[in-house]
Amino acid sequence: MRFIFACMIALGTFALAEPVATQAAPEYPWCANEKGASNCGFSTWEQCMATARGHGSCEPNPFYHQSRAQSASKRPRRSSGPGLH
Repeated sequence: MRFIFACMIALGTFALAEPVATQAAPEYPWCANEKGASNCGFSTWEQCMATARGHGSCEPNPFYHQSRAQSASKRPRRSSGPGLH
């Protein structure tokens, strides 16, 4: 009886505990489609094609979202304007 009570307390504690924040899985921009299966684990088109060549094709990952840090680093820099160096 004590064992059952201890198990119920333990399960209740786990159920009420706040989940730990987890790191998001990395997203990759390219998917290899081979034989009806899709593998979206490629950083470059060349990397994807090296895997899929002769067996399938590569397509952009429809679920890929470029991070804000990456998109901010690719923005063109503002010029200081005419006469301001």
